[in-house]
Amino acid sequence: MKLLSIALAVCALLFAFMPTLAQSSGRTMYVKVAGSHPDAVVQSSTDFFEAELLGTLRTNQPVVMLDETDGEYVKIRCTVDGKQIEGWVKRAILQAEPLGNVPRVTESGNDESASFTTNGRLTVEQQVRKESPEMKAALQRIDSFEQFLNRRLGGDEHQPDPKRIRPVVQDFHAEAGLQPGSMK
Repeated sequence: MKLLSIALAVCALLFAFMPTLAQSSGRTMYVKVAGSHPDAVVQSSTDFFEAELLGTLRTNQPVVMLDETDGEYVKIRCTVDGKQIEGWVKRAILQAEPLGNVPRVTESGNDESASFTTNGRLTVEQQVRKESPEMKAALQRIDSFEQFLNRRLGGDEHQPDPKRIRPVVQDFHAEAGLQPGSMK
């Protein structure tokens, strides 16, 4: 009797999770990070140091989720530079709905780029910058540091290209003798 109730409980759990798995397969999702974000790349595998870059994604780009997952990664199908590709991306960069577009204006008043938010609300960073001069100064220092890193890693300081930066990181990994997965 106990064995039967355990088996029924396991079956109930399996059936409870099956719709979730079926819903994600073939479902269109949208990229929620900018193309300059280090995770906005489609990789040939889930191993950061061994994976080849198959393409760079852009904000709000639609992708189709496939059945396969590996930890924080999900396999997708998308179009990059006019070619259909399949590869792996971090699940965290995807969301069900496209982001709304709100122009971001620099301190000089220029429309620098687009900042994406949902429902027309300010992003958290924009809100914090607006409400706190101390946080605004701290975030400006972080922005300066990120620009410095982008320059040092061989990329453009304002529009970093993961395809140019990743080989520098991989070379460092090889020269330092680090084992794959040791930097997780």
